[in-house]
Amino acid sequence: MQNNSQPLVKSKTNIAFICVSILLLLSILSCQSKDKKSQASIEASNIPSSTIQDGVMFNDITKAIGLGNFHYDNGSYGEFFLPEIMGGGVAFIDYNGDNYQDMLLVNGGSMKEGEEQSIDGLSLYKNVEGKTFKDVTKEMGLDNIHAYGFGFTVGDYDNDGDDDFFLATLTHNRLFRNDGSTFTDVSKISGIYNKNVWSTCALFIDADRDGLLDIFVGNYAKWSRRKDRSLFCTENGRTDDYCSPDMYIGEPCSFYHNNGDGTFTEDAKERGLHINAPTKTLGVVEVDYNKDGWPDLFTANDAVPDLVFKNNGDGTYTETGMGMGVGFGVDGAPTAGMGAAVGDVRNDGSHSVFIGNFSKKMMTVFRFSEQGVYVNDSGPSQIGRQSLQSLNFGLSLFDAELDGDLDLFAANGHVFLSVEEKSKDITLLQKPHFFINDGSGKFNDIIAKNPPFLKAPMLARSTAYADIDLDGDLDLVITENQGPIHIMQNNSKTGNFLKILAKGNNGNKNAFGATIDVKDSNGLKQTRFVKSSDSYLSQSETPVTIGLANANKVVTLKITWPDGSQSSFNDIHANKFIKITQGRQDFEEIPMSVASNIN
Repeated sequence: MQNNSQPLVKSKTNIAFICVSILLLLSILSCQSKDKKSQASIEASNIPSSTIQDGVMFNDITKAIGLGNFHYDNGSYGEFFLPEIMGGGVAFIDYNGDNYQDMLLVNGGSMKEGEEQSIDGLSLYKNVEGKTFKDVTKEMGLDNIHAYGFGFTVGDYDNDGDDDFFLATLTHNRLFRNDGSTFTDVSKISGIYNKNVWSTCALFIDADRDGLLDIFVGNYAKWSRRKDRSLFCTENGRTDDYCSPDMYIGEPCSFYHNNGDGTFTEDAKERGLHINAPTKTLGVVEVDYNKDGWPDLFTANDAVPDLVFKNNGDGTYTETGMGMGVGFGVDGAPTAGMGAAVGDVRNDGSHSVFIGNFSKKMMTVFRFSEQGVYVNDSGPSQIGRQSLQSLNFGLSLFDAELDGDLDLFAANGHVFLSVEEKSKDITLLQKPHFFINDGSGKFNDIIAKNPPFLKAPMLARSTAYADIDLDGDLDLVITENQGPIHIMQNNSKTGNFLKILAKGNNGNKNAFGATIDVKDSNGLKQTRFVKSSDSYLSQSETPVTIGLANANKVVTLKITWPDGSQSSFNDIHANKFIKITQGRQDFEEIPMSVASNIN
């Protein structure tokens, strides 16, 4: 995040008046936003689906599904502490193995000294057969978790068949082991609690391909209340506002190697993940960019160059991004990377990495070329111009219409309260983008053609996708900073599909790092990845959904597992959810939901 705010010694004479004024402004904005959204939801319910173009239609089911009362609290009270602007993540996790995606949410926390124990940091909602979400936080032992959290990663780190999760926080990170009837906080005994650093995003990854999930953690900056209290930052030259990250020293990433006995060893420096420059990481994705079978890392960094860490073939890394064209934007300066997403958007077997940036910086699209470097595709993809005025946080890359190509949803919202006084074209609350892929990697934002509640301005942060009702298409969740959550059910005019849950045997159980190649009965070829967390501080569901348009079957399906072995299948009929286990010659069909629409 970047701005032109001016750092000065903070005057305390009028601080009380300023704080009250800012809090009043926030209250007015919040009320106006809620009123607009409420009215928009009423209006949207009267819009016939035939008026929605491009086959994309989402309905807001937040209240109907039991999450209408959720509110993220960033703990702000007028002192403008930098962590308040970040917001919290969301993660989908099938914690009980019933194939319905449950949901983890960060609640926020108090920024007042001495009140750190006043807000429970986590919520876990059980998906009840796709019809409603039930709060099971206390039931599953996740109440009284007092941590100012940011990002999640979900994975089976102990390979016992159920998913655990990691939470990146402002101070000490937390690891929770799934013990079936409850989650156990193993942060201290596992060795990941010891480091006191501001962490933001995280990613489960089997870096050395030993079959055990390690944890990459993106860290942000050296921060303290004392530092923020010593600064006066302003956008309009009069009132206090949040400071630019340029004024903070970045923190290098952390890496926790899985020892296989329930403990981890922090060895980021020994693995080559520390460079001679500060990083302020807010997004990370795994991508095997050179297709050598070893997982590489792409990090989105705030106001400093984005980075690519090449796996040397043994779980150690060398930074190669600066020489591959990802360090800087089209203007030759570092961007302000927030969320990140990766996928094959051209269906040519290659990949592109999408990075959310600051307003007037436009979203970055890095396409990996045949020459072995990343080409800035922001212009040719048509995303750059359309995203120029927005501040992008969460990015969800998925096939919204099930037509056989990946589309992109971007959650937007600014961070400076007085930004509208400085620029007539940029607002605090912002509409999202819904970029629809034409099949060639060119995108058109169709958000204006969607119902008012989806295109309503928000202070949005995280976004993730999952088939929450098990009807075959992918639904969306959006979080707001100091605001509600939005559950968007996909009721689009969609094509056929094939859902695949890949389970590893000779490697990590989640099969993170596996590649799925399919060819359908219309001849369309697609490449998709089994991924851990991405977007902004979030994790989408791990099953892979392949859109088939009007094709009635998948003619060939090949999975390349993380250890390099392969599984192949032929002639799989469309509109099925299948579980493929490494080493087996058959697959298991998973029942789909019969109650797909929630009203």
